[in-house]
Parts: sequence; structure tokens; C-alpha cells
Amino acid sequence: MMRAGPAVIRREGRAWLSIALTLAGLCGARSDVRAQRSPGQQRGRDAPGWTLGSTAEEVRRAEGEADRVDLLASLGYQAWHYGQAWVRIALSGDTVIGWWNPGARLAVYLRPGADTGVGIGVARASTLSDVVRLRGTPDGYTPDRLRGAIVLRYGVTSLVIDAATRRVVGPDAPEGGASEGVGLTGEARSKDPPRGPATLRAQATLATAGRDGRVDADGSMALDITVSNGGPATARMLALSVKGAGAAIQPDGAWPSLDSLAAGAAYTFRLALMVSDVPRDTVLDIAIAISEAGRFDLDPPLRVRVPLRPALPPRLVLKEVAVEGRPGESRIEPRQVVDIAVRIENAGEGQARDVRAIVVPGAGIHLVPGARDDSILGAMAPGDARELRFSAFSDSRAAGFPVTVIVREARARFDTSFTLPLVLDRTTRSRVELLRPRDSPLDARPTAPALVSSVDTGVPRAALRPGTVAVVLGVEQYEHAPAARFAQRDAAVFREYAQALFGTGDDASRLFYGVNEEVSLSTMRKLFDPGGWLARRADATTDVVVFIASHGTVDVKARAAYLLPSDADPAYPAQTGVALDSLLDRLGALPARSVTVFLDACFSGTTRDGSSLVPWTRDVSVSIEHPALKYPNMVVLAAAGAGETAMEWAQQRHGLFTYWLLDGMRGAADANADGIVDAGELGDYVARRVRTTAAEIGREQSPQLITRNRRMPLVWLPPG
Repeated sequence: MMRAGPAVIRREGRAWLSIALTLAGLCGARSDVRAQRSPGQQRGRDAPGWTLGSTAEEVRRAEGEADRVDLLASLGYQAWHYGQAWVRIALSGDTVIGWWNPGARLAVYLRPGADTGVGIGVARASTLSDVVRLRGTPDGYTPDRLRGAIVLRYGVTSLVIDAATRRVVGPDAPEGGASEGVGLTGEARSKDPPRGPATLRAQATLATAGRDGRVDADGSMALDITVSNGGPATARMLALSVKGAGAAIQPDGAWPSLDSLAAGAAYTFRLALMVSDVPRDTVLDIAIAISEAGRFDLDPPLRVRVPLRPALPPRLVLKEVAVEGRPGESRIEPRQVVDIAVRIENAGEGQARDVRAIVVPGAGIHLVPGARDDSILGAMAPGDARELRFSAFSDSRAAGFPVTVIVREARARFDTSFTLPLVLDRTTRSRVELLRPRDSPLDARPTAPALVSSVDTGVPRAALRPGTVAVVLGVEQYEHAPAARFAQRDAAVFREYAQALFGTGDDASRLFYGVNEEVSLSTMRKLFDPGGWLARRADATTDVVVFIASHGTVDVKARAAYLLPSDADPAYPAQTGVALDSLLDRLGALPARSVTVFLDACFSGTTRDGSSLVPWTRDVSVSIEHPALKYPNMVVLAAAGAGETAMEWAQQRHGLFTYWLLDGMRGAADANADGIVDAGELGDYVARRVRTTAAEIGREQSPQLITRNRRMPLVWLPPG
């Protein structure tokens, strides 16, 4: 049976915007599986139990704490293990979606719904309710998304249920051999023979209408189909199908069905269809057929005419171009590799679909080896913008820097191309004019984030300082956790500051830089453990600078803070993370002249957008003050206080803390204008700016300066 109520779905690669087919008023998936435990699984009259759709807390109350919990974020669920048995809990909704229960270890149960119709045995086309009524609660209940099915396991046998119709397809056939099945007896039969013909009648009502009473093509429409049975007998196993002319139409999933419709009764289907685009006004002819098990079909089929109008057109324009070459420069020099960022905007009134951009270098221009020349930009709503980035260089014969970007849309009539305003040996404008009138309603939209932030360029260049050693790490993409947006960019720009302002230069022996998968648990141990990369370079003349932008989390039981490398599992911080107190202890114990640590991470168990790293945990506040205060030559500047989230600042494409940290280091924090930014000046400036910016968006974030020496010099600014 289908779940009642429409749901909007976007399907990539197709010209469709869909609403799920529904059967208004019919029971959903859970109504087939209500509470009754099968024989052999009873645990006592008052024993607690759970079923399909039960919450994780209900499972925990019935079963206790799991022996092991596996977080499988890419599959969308957790697996709770109890000995050989397991329960799958959906990350979205926190409810049961499957189980495996050998030996009846778990207190799981199913019971059939009220409408069953099989006489003897389980047959193909039998309902899930029939199977449960005759066979009891299955040992295993496993959704199979690839097949659109549910696999029920009874001992060594398996049965496949169609997920859309909730009816038996047949026995499962595992790899290496055929299944024994579950005693299929052929096609499902009604318990009672028909007492006479069923007589079906139907009428349709357009449930959605677009502009001027017409339906917009390239979108969704809904019809309410009311079917009545005017005959003396019950109509059995009604199935609906639709054909259209004038435009392509498609349902979401299988066509709806109804087990039975009593004599004199009526039922309304909500039929949602995805309608393809049309180039001009037209009429969609829809033929709706309804079949019945006794061959008392709807005759003739119901015909509906729906006026269509073309979808509103998108208009893809070049919004902005930026050149990211050397820090502080937008000049393209001959034979210099430059990073080029291009923003493309949909300035039209309609949705752009399946947008793809192709970079075509002109004469004398080359993309860096291994670089892709095309990018998938995807769907773009009106006002949406997407970014395209590539790296290129010119050869010695290039007379200019000609580069064309071809933009393809799912409908060829909306394709376009742009020649980028790039020139050799001359400063390139960071913004190009919008291709739309000044009074366009698009002018009222919020300003999109800049491709290049104000702190990304114009980095002050100080003299080289041979005694400085820096470690710069940024983890944006995680294997088992949500992304820490802009962390990679934070690290990339801080590296420029380490080279230009802290004076490491490009010397790889004094600057370690790593992002994403390069920052694994083993890498962090190699860097920070005793005898590691950093310890081998530190002596009494060394100034150590460490910058880390990543997720942080806590061990709830130990109330201890952990930094998360790229391969960490936030559900197991003690086993897969880096303990913050141990890290600070090791850094403070280095035989260095000074140790400065910048942490754009928080330890409240949340991501940069405030959502939880581990959905089933609660926030826990921890303090990081004591380890850092042990050492008089150590400064720690952390992004947030206890229980706060280290937020992103999308407008500047940085973490909020990192943006103001960089701004302060380039001179804004030099309160007494003596050319030296000390720990107290930088800490006060960053804390004030971050608190103010966070308050403007209704949030709280208070960076913490942890040191015994507020006068410790951190940055020597170049003259002028």
C-alpha cells in the first residue's frame, strides 16, 4: 500500500519534478505490521517489545544497550548489534527499518492488518499481511533499495515483497543457489467467490492548476480519481494505469492499487504525475485504465484533457570571475599557473536542469595536467549561482589568455557560452557586470558569497624567519561525519599567512600542510607524537605555530574533548580521534621558544551549521583551559567557549573564527600600532569581532584566549 499524502521528489538526470503517487486514506507501511509476536517469540505477557517504525528509544528500553553500534552514514542507518542479532535504525527519523533475529533473541513482533485474502498457503501476489498472518514474525526484515523490495527471512528461506505494492513477488534467490521459498501456492485467491459482477465508474478532478488555469509543464500535477462500484459484488485487486499524449508523463514508482472495493462503495485516489516540458501551449490527453481481478475492468477508460503551458525559461549568465594566483594579486603572468573561479547564475524565471559547464582553452592556454575540463552544476532555481573552478597557464607563444566556458542545459535551447574577460600581464577585474536590467526583481535577492574573501588577498609579507615551524591542517570532508564547510579553504589561506607573515616561506621542512584525507589519524600521530615530525624540528630557538580547522567532539562518559581527523568516527572519539588535552600537553612540552595554537573547532558535538555530529547523542560541554595553562610559553586561541558551536560564515567562505583571526593578524588587531600583534591584542580583537558577527545572525560564539602570557608577541608586521 502507498503512504497517504504527497511528497515532492527531485530526480537527477531527468526532466521531471514529481509528487509521489498516493492512495488518500489507505494505511501506510506500518499498518501492515501492527503488534503481535509470532509463536516461539513470546517473552511473557508483560514483556516490552518493538516493531517496524518503533523509535530507537523503544528498542533501547526493550533490549538494553547494544553490544556494538555501527554508524553507516553513507547508507543512512545505524546497526545496533545484540550478539548475532542486529537492528537497523534510520538516521533520518531515528526509527526501526529492519532487523535480523536468529534464535528469537530480540523482542520484535509484527502482526497482519485486518484485510487478508489468502485461502491456503502463501502465494505470489499475497499481501505482506497474509504472509505475517500465516508465517508469523519473520526472523529478518531487510529493505532492498536496489530492487525496490523487502526481503523477509524465515530460517534459511527468504521471500521477496514488492515495496510499492506490499505483495509477494517470489522466493529470494541468493548467490550460489536457489532459495527454498516459503511454500508459494501460485497466484493469490480471494477467500470468497464473486457473487456477481462488479461495476466500476470513475471521475477525475484536477487537484492542481497553474497560471491562468493551465498546468505548468516540466513539473508536477495531481488528479483526484474517484472510483465507485455500482455492481452487486465486491471489486477485487484494483490496479490503475495511465497513458498520455501531448507530453510525456510518469508516476513516481508503481501505479497505485486497492485490494478491494465493496458494492456501493467509492474510493478516491490522489494520482500525482510528473509532466515533461513542452515547447508551446498544448493539451495533455490522459487515458486512465482501472483493471479488476475478475476482469470487471473500468470500461471505457476514463479520459481527461489538461491544458499545458511551457515552463518558465531559465537564463544562465556569467555573474563573476576571479583570479586566485599569488596572494594579493589578480594579475596573470606568462607561464604562471593560476586558479580561476567563475560564478554562473540563473537570472531567469524558471528552473535550469542538469546544468553542465565545459572549459575550452584557446590558443596558447593549457589546463593543468589531470584537470577536468567539465563540471556538473546540477539543477539551478531562479537566482541560484554555482561556481566553476579550474587551473590553467599560458605557454610562451600565447598572445592573450582566451578561455571560453560553454554552459549546457537539459534543453538545448537554453545552452549558452561565455568568453572570460582574462588578459595576460594585467590585473583582472574581480567582478563582471550582470547581464540583466537594473530594475530586475533579482536585484532584491541577498548578495551571494564572494568568490574571494577580503582576507584571502593582500597578505602582508614579512621577512623569512628560519626559526618558525608551522603545521596547518584543514579537514572539510569526512568518511563518517558531515562536512566541516570551508575548513579546507581556512587551511589553504592560513598556509599563505604562514608562508608570508610568519616567515616559513615555501620550505616544506618547516611547513607541513594537509587537508581532508591527508589528515588521517596516523598522520596526526606522526605529526604530534613524541619523536614525531614536529618534535624533531623544535629546539630553544624555534617558534611553533599550529592551525587546525576541523570538527571536534566529546567522549560523553569521560567528558573529554577530541579533534576528529578525516577517518574518525564521531561515535567513537576515544578510539578514532585525537585527545585534545594530550595534544596540548605534547605541544607544551616541546623544547621550543614559543608554541601558538589556533583551533577553529568546537567541542559541543555539533557541526559548523549547528547540527549534531552524532544524531543520538546530546551536547556536552568541556573545558580546554587547564592543559594550555601549564606552560608559560604557550598560547591557545580557540574558536568557541564551552557548549558553543564554531560557526561558518558563508558570506566570506570561511569559518567565522578563522576570518577574524586572519583579519586581526594582518594588522587590524594591533591596538597600540607598534607593529607587533601580541596574544592579548589578537585574542581581544577576535573575541570582540566574532561575538558581534554571531549576534547579528542570532547566535552565540565567544573565542577563548588561553595563556599565561598575554604580552607574548605572535605576529611581526612588515613596515608600512
